[in-house]
Amino acid sequence: MNIKIIPEILDDVLQCKTPEEVKAVLLKNQSPALKLMFHYVFDPRAIFTIKELPKYKPDPGPVGINPNSLFVEMRRLYVLLDSMKISLKKKTEILTMICESVHPSEAELLGKIIKKDLGIPLITVDLLKEIWPKG
Repeated sequence: MNIKIIPEILDDVLQCKTPEEVKAVLLKNQSPALKLMFHYVFDPRAIFTIKELPKYKPDPGPVGINPNSLFVEMRRLYVLLDSMKISLKKKTEILTMICESVHPSEAELLGKIIKKDLGIPLITVDLLKEIWPKG
C-alpha cells in the first residue's frame, strides 16, 4: 500500500468533478492529520498569529524521504494559534523549523492552512460534516 502525503491527497481531490468523488478520495485517505487540517482551515475559532510563511530553506529530499511530515506536525500546529500565548518570534521559529523539515509541497500547504484557504472549492464545511459527522 502506498501512503500519500497530504498535498498528494489534495492533488487527487483537485482532479474530482463532483462532491461524491471528493468524498471517496477523502474517505480512502482519511487520517487524524487530514481531519485536523480541515479543522484548522474551516473552524473560525482557529486563528493563526502568522499570516504568511517565513523565509525558509526547503528540504531537498524527494517525497517520503524528508525528515518530517505533516502527518506528524499537524497536531503541533496549535502552538501557532492566536490563543497560545507564545511570542511571535518563537512562533515564527517553530513554523520555520517545520517548513524546513517537511517536503516543499507540505510547506506550501502550511501556507494555505495558515491563510485558511486550500483553494479547493469542492471541499466545503457541509461536505466535511457529511463525511465525518462527529468531527
